[in-house]
Amino acid sequence: VYYVAIRAIDLQDNISEISNIVRAYTTDTIAPQPVMDLSEERATENSITIAWTVIEDDAAHDMPDLYEVRYHLEPIGEANWETAEVATPDNPAQLRPTAPGIPMSYTIKPLVENTTYYVAVRALDTSGTIWSIRTVLSVRTTDMGSTGAILPLVRMERDLPLPA
Repeated sequence: VYYVAIRAIDLQDNISEISNIVRAYTTDTIAPQPVMDLSEERATENSITIAWTVIEDDAAHDMPDLYEVRYHLEPIGEANWETAEVATPDNPAQLRPTAPGIPMSYTIKPLVENTTYYVAVRALDTSGTIWSIRTVLSVRTTDMGSTGAILPLVRMERDLPLPA
């Protein structure tokens, strides 16, 4: 970030007051570092929770502007990144980092039970520069029977009237 102001000097060396100060930004051509520690925190029958650590961007920008999470039924790479499903948060702030080194997590939902999904995360900075994908997770949602979603049958004994 640069701050620019102007002073005028006339032929008699009179100097004007300083003008208003304007902020100027250089074009950011350095992509944020890739997410290297993407991991699965939890999988349920209809969701996957992933986690990673906020990475640094570059010397001028201490962290990315936001993270983009995508998932697909096939392994994700640069060639099919655009066709992978974008995980859209209820609140965009969920994918905005707060400070470098801080853990982040995000839950992708709704998903289909007992299905393998491939998940990747990329960091974007304010200029829209991005780094290539480094880590792709393969995570399987659970089936309803393995999560305890179906309650066990409880036997209750009592006297019931006999049908007439």
